[in-house]
Amino acid sequence: MEKPVSVDEARKQQGSLDGYRLFSDKTYGVVHHVGKQKKQTRVKAFGSDMALRDALTMIMPDRWIAYIDEQLVDPGNIDWQSDKMPWVQVLARIGINYGYRFVIDWDQQLIQIGSDKDFTKPDYNDPLMLTDPESGRSVFIYSAKPVNTGGVILVDGKAVKVKLKNN
Repeated sequence: MEKPVSVDEARKQQGSLDGYRLFSDKTYGVVHHVGKQKKQTRVKAFGSDMALRDALTMIMPDRWIAYIDEQLVDPGNIDWQSDKMPWVQVLARIGINYGYRFVIDWDQQLIQIGSDKDFTKPDYNDPLMLTDPESGRSVFIYSAKPVNTGGVILVDGKAVKVKLKNN
């Protein structure tokens, strides 16, 4: 029978994060888990224009360690908030919004942070399209302060040029 190994000893024995198989969960591939998941602490906090390093210290449980891919030279600042959300779900939301991937090793209590190579930051000036399921009619909603002052609108399938003016 093997003697139980402490978390610190397991980290020393492993030496690196190579050789893990990644599993996806309900966060659609943003957060991957290694080892047996434990009860998650809930986070009630927020950060605005905060370094990722500082946000992680507020989000991850005590005594956990986070490693970042050395290719991510400047991870940039993030905005985040949580009102008693499980900490893994908070990471997932950050990953979705900023293009990060997280590997959570429950046995060694560590997080590996990488980037999503296919991530495209959303352009909040893009219009939001809503479609009425009954009529099929589509409506576009634009931001209050559009970047462009002109464009086209479709009327009966034909493009009509429009110019926006500030009142």
